[in-house]
Amino acid sequence: MPSKERRSYNRTEKPPVEIEPVEIRRARAKSASGDSPSALKTIDSFLEANPLDSAALFVRSRILYEMGDRPASLAAKLKALKLKRASTDAAHIAEMLMEDDLFDEAEMVLRARLDDDDDQHLTRFTLCRLLLESDKYLEAGEEIERLAKRSKATAIRRVDYLIALRLALLGDSKNLEELVARLVGDGVTESRLEFFEAISEFINGGDPDRFAAILGKIRSEPRLSRFYQSFYKSMSVDKFLGVENRSRGEFRKVLGTRLKLPKIKGAEFTSAEKVIVDSLFGRYLSVRFHEIDDQDAGMSGDRVLRAHTELSRKGEKENSCLLKIGAKYRLAVEREKMAAYVQNRLHPRYHPQVLGFASGRTDAGMRLSWASGDDEELFSLRRIFTDAEYSCERLEYEINRLMTDVLKGWYIDNVHMRQIEIYKLLKKYADKLVGVTLADGTVLDRTVPELEFPEINRCIRNPILVMDELVKSRGKESVKVPVGLHHGDLNSRNVLLDSGGHICLIDFYKSGRGVIFQDAARLEVDLRYEALNTMEKFHRSEYLIELTWMDSFLVASSFKNIEKVDVRRSMEKRLRSALQLRKVMSSMYNMPEKVFAPIYKCSLLSALIRLLGYGYLKDELVKLALVEISDLSERLLAEG
Repeated sequence: MPSKERRSYNRTEKPPVEIEPVEIRRARAKSASGDSPSALKTIDSFLEANPLDSAALFVRSRILYEMGDRPASLAAKLKALKLKRASTDAAHIAEMLMEDDLFDEAEMVLRARLDDDDDQHLTRFTLCRLLLESDKYLEAGEEIERLAKRSKATAIRRVDYLIALRLALLGDSKNLEELVARLVGDGVTESRLEFFEAISEFINGGDPDRFAAILGKIRSEPRLSRFYQSFYKSMSVDKFLGVENRSRGEFRKVLGTRLKLPKIKGAEFTSAEKVIVDSLFGRYLSVRFHEIDDQDAGMSGDRVLRAHTELSRKGEKENSCLLKIGAKYRLAVEREKMAAYVQNRLHPRYHPQVLGFASGRTDAGMRLSWASGDDEELFSLRRIFTDAEYSCERLEYEINRLMTDVLKGWYIDNVHMRQIEIYKLLKKYADKLVGVTLADGTVLDRTVPELEFPEINRCIRNPILVMDELVKSRGKESVKVPVGLHHGDLNSRNVLLDSGGHICLIDFYKSGRGVIFQDAARLEVDLRYEALNTMEKFHRSEYLIELTWMDSFLVASSFKNIEKVDVRRSMEKRLRSALQLRKVMSSMYNMPEKVFAPIYKCSLLSALIRLLGYGYLKDELVKLALVEISDLSERLLAEG
């Protein structure tokens, strides 16, 4: 009798696939054939005997969804999700909630799923979409960054679709064009490029109807997965257009001059800006604007105007307010940051309240409250520095009030001390100096050993090489520094005052968390360099030599020595403002000068290099800044 063969089992062999019960397969088949009522009876009969079968609940949910019973479908999905946590179904539930404008509930479902398993690609993708549709661009950007880190390096990734959508919603046409150029350079096929090229063309002023037609064509592709169908379905042309939407445009064409719009006085606006202004001030009979003196909204290109409104022909008026109008990608993010970082964190009398926001394709406007009286003149802190009418004592007083009274809510209540390798961070700032070009054609790089500036009697080592040596020598040292909320762009144009003594901060686009001392360093550099950039007398040789001496003195001297030094009256504000900022920040955190000085010098280095990156300083001041960067680095190197 032949011996029986013994079966051998491979321990790595996968277990057999579980076959679905016949009732579930029948329900699927009936649903696919269009007989949804019969499919529902079949699956309900099965669920009576097996109420905790998650697969059957998912099928029941889909059948109910096809029949139009969305609440029951959602209830079945949620029950199934508790039994079997599948990321695709969490995303599907969220999409159903989003279709019913239940964005908060959808976000809760997605975040609960990610808390359980952080490595869920589709769930995070859906969360990014939800945040973008909810105008939460800051949070969306953070989630997109997390998703990008988890994505494989390919010519085109799912995350690229989210990046394009975020840039388009923010009206950031420049970066959108760069994204398309990158995809083209990576060899992405024309069919997959169609969406990216279409949305870039549209944001750059293309025809909305053409973009809508291309979206419709993409949606109708027979092989398009549910994943991409949902993505393209969520897009609305009017969402990108904002107040310039097509229906409103047609409405304007029909009514023409009969459309009741406020009468605008005192300022000129482009056609796109005019639509935004009309939307923000539509309830008023007339609005009179005037630009804030010497403000010019900094170098960002945004305009800040004071608006006086009239409610009716009887002359009823409201308190004046501010209008900030400019690029959508800046103002939309600033509005979010004001809600997240400013409201309930700074005293409301020291910052504007957002009274209204309106955006178009690439521009946006914010209407902001202002606490001062209508008969009081409004000006920036820069005027107190540049105008000889104001004393040095007045400048010191306003700086002290700004740093202690106004910013106390950030600098004290939202700060913690952290150990940071501050010298190691200087490596990225040294890299940013590479490529800086002087008026004589000299281009900074690591091959230039030294720089000679005969007009200010200085010859210095290349600051890039000095900073490299500093990083190599002290890069492993960690220092305890105050980290928390800060303004991010605290320059003298972003501090507004009036003749009644009110003080107010504006421009929170760069606000966030960071080293607190960077605010003071940014303001000091602004007063010592940017303010002087417009004052011609300080570009003469006798002033340049004294300015160079003063900067070297500030680098090397203690507070007591700076207090004792005597300078000509025209230079006094520059010296005293730097001293006041340093003393205030040192005392605020009870830091001895010996501990405070190296941290603040690192902050000054970052502020100076950032200033050079803007590219609008005159050549003489560029040289002064390079000398100070070299002196600061040499001093930190010697102290080590």
